[in-house]
Amino acid sequence: MFKFIDTFKAAAGPHWLRTMTVSGTGAYAIATAIEASLQAHGFTFFPTVPKIVFTIAAIVVLLIFWGWKYAHSIRLKEEALIAKTPKLEITFMPLIPYVVDVLVDMGAQPIAPPPPSLLKCIHRYVRLRVVNYEPGTIAHKCQAHISGIQFEEHGAFFEMLGASQLLKWSEHPYGKEGHTPPLDIPFKVNSYIDLFATDEHYNRVFVQWPMRWLVNENIFDKPGVYKLHVIVSSEDGGHAAITLRLEWNGKWNNFSIEKSE
Repeated sequence: MFKFIDTFKAAAGPHWLRTMTVSGTGAYAIATAIEASLQAHGFTFFPTVPKIVFTIAAIVVLLIFWGWKYAHSIRLKEEALIAKTPKLEITFMPLIPYVVDVLVDMGAQPIAPPPPSLLKCIHRYVRLRVVNYEPGTIAHKCQAHISGIQFEEHGAFFEMLGASQLLKWSEHPYGKEGHTPPLDIPFKVNSYIDLFATDEHYNRVFVQWPMRWLVNENIFDKPGVYKLHVIVSSEDGGHAAITLRLEWNGKWNNFSIEKSE
């Protein structure tokens, strides 16, 4: 065995370990070492069996080794990619900072202006918290959508929302034409979504979607029980969902909302 190793090192050169994993030279070195080892043990059939046979055999062995190593490295990369997918989670509790009162300039709102005595009034915002719990990752270009709004009637829930609508990140103001940019969420950084707001003047529920569609304006006209479904997704494959139960009694500062199981 030691004779084989010494002969291989001599044939492969000073960088024998690196050479061992290089195709032709490594194969020739292996064949030379096999020949010397067999001859040292009294085998004399090499005159009739050309060394090229052992060289080719060694090349085949090296190709198999390299193929296995390449496939193994690809599998490790895929496993690492799966392990590093952002893990998003949406949470809500009926308290600050999820429910906050904000003094808003009503004159700047894209709705009919109120009387001068109420140019500034209190809005109560309901927000959802989104956190990325996967260490070493950033959830890139996260967007939040309200995917459904259901109203309870006669013991059953009926869909009120025609199509999913984009929601606004609390960190971002509205952009041009109602556009709201996506958000990058690093590991364990709290980010918030503006879900809806009520105010003391209009006494209504205003979902915080950037584009206000007339078809959605009257969804919350009726007092009663609603379910709101929200989803968040990132371009890295991270995603999360939550459903909230809203009891709307027509009073802007006295409604009930909680996470629905």
